Amino acid sequence: MSNTPAEEIPTEEIDLAIANHVIDKYLTLPGNLMPVLQGIQEEYGYVPKPTIDLVAERLNVYPSQIYGVLTFYA
Repeated sequence: MSNTPAEEIPTEEIDLAIANHVIDKYLTLPGNLMPVLQGIQEEYGYVPKPTIDLVAERLNVYPSQIYGVLTFYA
């Protein structure tokens, strides 16, 4: 057994400016979560993990709610 810290999981590095632009586009739209996620998927080709955290923060929803939407429509 060693005293080295647990191996960290690498995080994905992406340009969040694209996701912020998509969020800004739909920010005032009621029920904006689906259009935001669709816009992000259109821009990146998928929904990157860092964008989930960003969307959760910007739209004031829990990340688990976003995962629920993403996995329901997968």
